[in-house]
Amino acid sequence: MVIYLVIAALFGLISLATPYSANAQAKPDKKEMAQKNLEKAEANLAKVESKITTADSLVDIGTTMVSEAKSEIKQLESEKKETEKTYSSQKKPLDKKINGKDKTAATEARTE
Repeated sequence: MVIYLVIAALFGLISLATPYSANAQAKPDKKEMAQKNLEKAEANLAKVESKITTADSLVDIGTTMVSEAKSEIKQLESEKKETEKTYSSQKKPLDKKINGKDKTAATEARTE
């Protein structure tokens, strides 16, 4: 009978100790959790830094493209003015012929 009590007490102690040891094994300690969190944060930081580097390079390229576009626009405006000036100078004599009194010259000017 005493043996039964001792065995029952042992099983009782073992059953009480088991949940505590299982919980201790199931929960990682704070240092491990902190280390994992630190590693995750460092990985995220590396991703963000990579994206920032890409964004910076895109901004630099965009700035360069804008300045090139402005210079091209200036060049095209200059060419446009030159073309308009040439057109205007070529149009003046034709307008004079069209509006002139000589009808044959006016019809020739219209065909030109």
